[in-house]
Amino acid sequence: MIRIVIAIVLACSAAGASGQVADVRQGTNIAVALSPDAATLVVDLLGGLWQLPANGGGAVALVPAGEGLRNPRFSPDGRRIVVQRWLDGQWDLWTFDLENGAWQALTETPTDEREPEFSVDGRAVIFASNRTGRFCLWRLDLADRALTQLTDEPGDSGYPTVSERGEIVYVNRGSAGTTLRLLTGRGSGTEIYRGDGLLSGPSWRPGGSVVVFDELSRQQTSTLKMLVLADEPVVKDLTRSEDVFLGRVAWPSRAEILYTADGAIWHRGLAALEREPVPMFAGVSVALGGSPRVERPLDAAGPFPVAGMVRPETTADGSLTTFAALGDLWALRRRALERLTDDAFLDTDPFPSADGSAVVFVSDRAGNMDLWRRNLDNGVTVQLTADSAKPYLPTFDPTGRFVAYLETDGFGPWAESRLEVLRVAEPYRSTTIASGLYGARRLSWDPSADGGALVVESRRHPADAAPTQSRFPLTSAFASDAAAEDSGV
Repeated sequence: MIRIVIAIVLACSAAGASGQVADVRQGTNIAVALSPDAATLVVDLLGGLWQLPANGGGAVALVPAGEGLRNPRFSPDGRRIVVQRWLDGQWDLWTFDLENGAWQALTETPTDEREPEFSVDGRAVIFASNRTGRFCLWRLDLADRALTQLTDEPGDSGYPTVSERGEIVYVNRGSAGTTLRLLTGRGSGTEIYRGDGLLSGPSWRPGGSVVVFDELSRQQTSTLKMLVLADEPVVKDLTRSEDVFLGRVAWPSRAEILYTADGAIWHRGLAALEREPVPMFAGVSVALGGSPRVERPLDAAGPFPVAGMVRPETTADGSLTTFAALGDLWALRRRALERLTDDAFLDTDPFPSADGSAVVFVSDRAGNMDLWRRNLDNGVTVQLTADSAKPYLPTFDPTGRFVAYLETDGFGPWAESRLEVLRVAEPYRSTTIASGLYGARRLSWDPSADGGALVVESRRHPADAAPTQSRFPLTSAFASDAAAEDSGV
């Protein structure tokens, strides 16, 4: 799990009653860039750009916090920085001139352009964009703004890194998994590494032959790895038990790297067992606002209006509404409120069947979060799943015989999740319809599609700013399962 680790210590009150100065020493998902002369670092802290000495110290704001800036990269001559900037609902690319502080927009489109990298000669920027409907690599020549598409292959491509010889390694994420690829100039790359989890932030070592990247496992543990390119490639883990952030590493030399993890900047030798912190101190003006005092008499006599209802769902005929509150399940039938569960367990995410005879929900009553089905006529409750994954948003199909749901091995719905369908009949078994979903929500059935489909809102990549709606036709395995039940087998 990516931890929020912005540490703020109020330093002084010289700014007056309207604000104070915060001494910020850590950040979440920050990325660091190193100048070509290896003297200066630039960090995308708090959505701004901050400059500090390469060995650490006080950070000076080049661009104030809150500008939505990510993934800074130095030009080869050290005079400019290219970044992705969140503006008007999408990512665009901008350059910042370090000599005069001038901004220049490179792209201003309704699509996303992100993860930029300068070419070796500094005359172009290589980046990822979804202007074709999926993320591909593009090259933008800075002199005449000529745009060239570099990749056109299945999956989403991103995080290009350019070697001193002009070789481009990038990440491609498709239905079969995530890979590192070497661009061959034919519109697609050659696979050089296939990961078990999510890959990000590859970076060439000076001189080539070695690429360092981050791999985030399905259990949400991140590891910085080194890939030595040879006839027999070698992969070595550089970190252990660290929360490594997604950005590219920087190279003070061929034998050492700078990277961000656990909220801070770190220095590590490729052969070293320990890391060394690079201290950072940034003074940020904080506007203070007052808030009215709220009195809550906790022992006052009720009743009180309901607050904090979880997932209220109503059947099509309006006869039944189910929801969760206070850790239990509730039902509203013909304006009469009924408490379905009353115990010490957490019961949540209920969804009623179309005929109102049952409700499917998530509960930890067996020790882990699992799916359960409760018969609303007799109260019989049956466990449907029993594994380490955490299900959420269970949803009955129109017939009540199947349940679609999302599950994750991470710590919440923001982690990578899978879309599953389970047959509500013994033996209970599920079929995976889709995987690699991030921030998935609003799951629904579409019986009007040929063979049926599931509709879900999710991000295709953790860095995507907003979720998109995707439709997943039901697989042949699920279709045959449904046909078998229809025939009475």
